Amino acid sequence: MRPPRASLPSLGPGQRPARSPLGPGSHAPGPAVLLGLALTLAAWGCGGDKGDSSDGSGEDGSDGSSGADGADDAGSGDDGGTGDDGGTGDDGGTGDGGGSTGGEHAYFTRVFDDVYREGALSTSSTLELVAGPEALSGSLTYTETIVDQAWSTCHATLDIVRVATDPDCSDCEWGYTFFVEPSSTSRTTGCVFPSPTTSFGLGEGGYLGTLSKRAVGPGNLRNVVTLGTRNALLSYVAEHTLYAEDTEGNVLVDIWDPSSGQVSGTTITAEAHGPHLWSDCTVPEDLAGTTQTGVPTGGTEVNDGVDCRLGPELVDVWEAEVVAGQTLLASVDTSGDDPMMWLVDPLGCLLEVIDDSIGCSDDRPLCPAINHTAAQDGTYRVVVGPRYCLNSTMNYYFDGAVQ
Repeated sequence: MRPPRASLPSLGPGQRPARSPLGPGSHAPGPAVLLGLALTLAAWGCGGDKGDSSDGSGEDGSDGSSGADGADDAGSGDDGGTGDDGGTGDDGGTGDGGGSTGGEHAYFTRVFDDVYREGALSTSSTLELVAGPEALSGSLTYTETIVDQAWSTCHATLDIVRVATDPDCSDCEWGYTFFVEPSSTSRTTGCVFPSPTTSFGLGEGGYLGTLSKRAVGPGNLRNVVTLGTRNALLSYVAEHTLYAEDTEGNVLVDIWDPSSGQVSGTTITAEAHGPHLWSDCTVPEDLAGTTQTGVPTGGTEVNDGVDCRLGPELVDVWEAEVVAGQTLLASVDTSGDDPMMWLVDPLGCLLEVIDDSIGCSDDRPLCPAINHTAAQDGTYRVVVGPRYCLNSTMNYYFDGAVQ
């Protein structure tokens, strides 16, 4: 039995204990991955759709899944990236999410901190770009806001990196694909990047940002500069016109400056709906594995916390690499509040919702615990959050192992 734990500091309104930052996410390699990912996405009948207000398109797969990587300046599009990146936990002096991490876990990595689990999320990016025939560079200021609460869960600066020429833009004077990643000096632990319209590559399924200029565009327009997004199947998800002239040379859209190539202060917004950390898809029986209640052994217990000021809407996400046939064990222990867990498979499908499984150490509320034997290799997610909140922060102990 664990010895009595030290008391956690009480929190006043608006206070969050400091939390360790996470390192940058990994990115998918090689152009072959793009083809493989495209075929895989086409084959999977799995992945919830989250509508995007800019174009009504859906988004498939679990947030944070890797995208496809471009070859080089003569090759195809660049990396689709992972759904989140660590950052420094600095956001204008507000600090990072509720709770404190007592140390690194032996089997799991916390990849999302106090992120919005499910519902309507408004996303926006303000552009600071320079684009022309020789180069594309710049950054985006990115924000996610819970629509019902009008509360921003994260702010991040996204830098444009790994620009490649766009081989699919055959009628362009110039065209690029690009990938964005969070700046190392920006708070990003609260971002899930669910909308490719505003995150340009950090969302699901390997989206690529695109920027190009055509001498002749649709609708008898000319000198048309567009900013867009393509998914792993190379289909356009969204496209925004930054500059356009009519046949007489009159400027109709004037966001991009032809003399400097600058796009400054332009804000693009979108909404993503539904679950942001998993998909409500049917898992094939041969990939579902088996799940039962169980108490983890041989793991590492880590102290953490979830911000409860908005009620049971924010969660933490822990990930572990599991090989088919191995057993994933996870449990959450807390005092006073009622925790829940969600288990998500490597395809982003929700496998289980775990509630009252075992007694908490203080013999008050019941706590969730899971024993899952995996039927497929890959990265599994354990999402931790409150069923209800009695305090401004749900402090919890996360324990788990892969055996």
